[in-house]
Amino acid sequence: MSLLDSRNSSSWWVLFTLHCALLPALLFVTNETRQHFSLASRYTGLGIAVALLVALLLQEDNSIILIYSIMLSAILAFYLPKWAYYSYIPAFLGLYLLAQAFYWHNGWRWVDVALFGCFHLFALVLSERMNQEQQAKENLQLANNQLAATSHLLSQAAAERERISLARELHDDVGHHLTSLILMLDVARRTHPQDDNLALCYQQARSCLTSVREVVSDKRQLQPVAIQTTLKELTRNLPNLTVTLDIASDLKVEDLNQAHCLLRTCQEAITNALKHSQASLVNIKIVQTADDIVATIADNGGHCPSLVNPGNGLLGLAERASACNAELSWNCTQARCFQLVLRIKL
Repeated sequence: MSLLDSRNSSSWWVLFTLHCALLPALLFVTNETRQHFSLASRYTGLGIAVALLVALLLQEDNSIILIYSIMLSAILAFYLPKWAYYSYIPAFLGLYLLAQAFYWHNGWRWVDVALFGCFHLFALVLSERMNQEQQAKENLQLANNQLAATSHLLSQAAAERERISLARELHDDVGHHLTSLILMLDVARRTHPQDDNLALCYQQARSCLTSVREVVSDKRQLQPVAIQTTLKELTRNLPNLTVTLDIASDLKVEDLNQAHCLLRTCQEAITNALKHSQASLVNIKIVQTADDIVATIADNGGHCPSLVNPGNGLLGLAERASACNAELSWNCTQARCFQLVLRIKL
């Protein structure tokens, strides 16, 4: 039976319209990435595809409906939980059996159902494997970014410790010897006041000691952490997620513990966006005032519960924030699915 040969009274253009509408709907939701279209629009396309498939089931009785169903089942693995997309197979095949038996009066097509049921399972298993590989790739990329960002922060901490150690050595060792030398030169120039060379050496030694003290004071001053570079490492090349950074150019985080808390907060927000809210965009905004630093991380995910039950990640972040004189809060809004706010007191 051809695609346009129907056993009901529908005109050929109705079938043609349904086929032409179903194929673009399937193509629209085939790509599981969320870079160009929101998750809500993709679920809408998925619902339209299911509705068109059911409409075709009631318009013609050939097996191309089952081929479309195999294509749809392969796509469902990227959108629905496991129990849902495996439940789709017996649900649609049962509907197909009932339509053939009672609507088209073709009898019970058990052979078609058994054969195409195996094809449905094969498509689902293959899609499930692809989905697992994609999730593993996302987790690996996120772990690599977290490692790079943490390594960058640790290198700054190591440089800070080395600078303080150098300042301590200059003060305790070189400063001590210069002070002893100045005392001896002072005694010598008082004993021989007519010797201009001793007076010159005394002045040079005092000038050298002053320079050493200035270097020690400069090295002991806390240097701000380059948090912009660290966050760029964290957000680089994330799969299926775009991260925008809106960081004040004059931002200075001098406490390494506070910088680490800020980094971990951004990590947790990005992880939640990828694994839970299924967002396509995360915005990180950090502003600094005279009294505090406020970091706001928000996503555009489609799954926002009315009440957020904090898990181990959020509770751990709250404890970390409390330990470094900061406050962490979270909420859900209509415009932005999930939002984290970290307020660091200076």
